[in-house]
Amino acid sequence: MTDIGGNNWSADIPAQSVGTTIFYYIHATATSGKQQVRPIVAPDGWWKFRVLDINASVDDGAAPSITEVFPNPSASLIMVTLNVPRGPVHVYLADATGRTVMELHNGSLPHDNRVFADIEGLKSGAYLVVAESATGRSVQRVVRK
Repeated sequence: MTDIGGNNWSADIPAQSVGTTIFYYIHATATSGKQQVRPIVAPDGWWKFRVLDINASVDDGAAPSITEVFPNPSASLIMVTLNVPRGPVHVYLADATGRTVMELHNGSLPHDNRVFADIEGLKSGAYLVVAESATGRSVQRVVRK
């Protein structure tokens, strides 16, 4: 992985044949020696995606982005603010294994670009807020107290 600044890292997965399913997880070691994996259940759990077309690409400028999840952590209501350049967006909460646990929104966003969710019924722990559109994906962590 490469440090691209702003506490963000970048990595590449070598090109694979169309139709291949890629399974991956992240294992990192801090300069202090502390080690972490993501998803939290790795290596027994992982993220995955399927290669649809080797000529496909995503324009990063057009992808949705999650600009705020507030309050974080939360015991009940959260507000997710998004920046979606165009088109519909699917917003949901996922657990550490990537399984969808709550649908938040699917379609065009309201004019204020905010989605609200009552997470009081979820177990305490870390979840992922995921925003997906035809042009890309954004993920941000939220903690349920």
